[in-house]
Amino acid sequence: MLRGTDAELIFGYHLVVSSRENRSDAFTLRGLATQLEAVAPPNIRSSSDTHGPYTEIIVPPVFPSGAIMLFRIWVESSPEGIHGLVSHCHEDVFKGLDLVDMNAVLYRCDGEERDVTENNGTYNIPAYGALPYCGLEGFIRITTSVIPSVLISGTDIGHLIMSYTGCTVSDGCLLAFNRHLKHHYPRLKLRDWFQTRFDAVKQLPNFLPKYFALIIRTAYIAAREHTISLMSPLITKGDRFTHSLGLCSVQMYGQVTSASLHPTNPSSSMAAGLPHFAQAHMRCWGRDVFISLRGLFLTTGHYDAARRHIIAFASSLKHGLIPNLLNSVRY
Repeated sequence: MLRGTDAELIFGYHLVVSSRENRSDAFTLRGLATQLEAVAPPNIRSSSDTHGPYTEIIVPPVFPSGAIMLFRIWVESSPEGIHGLVSHCHEDVFKGLDLVDMNAVLYRCDGEERDVTENNGTYNIPAYGALPYCGLEGFIRITTSVIPSVLISGTDIGHLIMSYTGCTVSDGCLLAFNRHLKHHYPRLKLRDWFQTRFDAVKQLPNFLPKYFALIIRTAYIAAREHTISLMSPLITKGDRFTHSLGLCSVQMYGQVTSASLHPTNPSSSMAAGLPHFAQAHMRCWGRDVFISLRGLFLTTGHYDAARRHIIAFASSLKHGLIPNLLNSVRY
């Protein structure tokens, strides 16, 4: 069944063995004598249901082993302006979001997400496994392989995103990403941006991953650019490699419920390593913080985060030493 699609048969054949005589000799190996024979044409009918129009191809009752059929399929129509809609993300979508906010939009590993939600971790995709992040960085990993090919053909129906949670591509992604965002930003404009794009894509056949990939790619590029714009001139004016290094500071700095820089007030903190050191007393390490503080915070212009960490560890100073495990400054 092909939704929103028309189809026509180009040809259908199978090989018929006309003789089983051994034609090989001492020097040449020859196969059996065969000839092409057409198979009965399929029944191609168009219909519709509550999900919209579709084309059904019914294979003939007699379809010999090894037979093949080649079809030409095409999408009759698509929503006007769909390509422009999914390939543009205005900067206002991320207006007012700081680097901690962008940590939730782009990243959040499994342990971090489970810590701040009702034990909802990263998304698990059949035939692929769990994504590394709940944010856009997680989805861009699975679309990277599909984007180059689908921008040309748009019909990689075997790509793993086609089987995501048993839903259509758009439904699965929207449900998963919105579940993540609603815990952090219930009124975030990005949620509305995704909803509008996926509502439009739902009008297209389910087997076109092109538009799914374009939506994720467009949002990811816009989020990345906004994040870089919040950093120091050294980062913003740097090359792509410098930008990637700068994004590491956003990846490692976020807020979780079980770890803070204050014993009673929740605050963001640096993770010693992801995904293993993401929460509770194992998240914020004195050794790791002060080894990486210059590169992650000072170089990127994230001075407030550096100041907060220095004050937090200074407040726990004892006998001239700071603890290796801050544990939210709980004594």
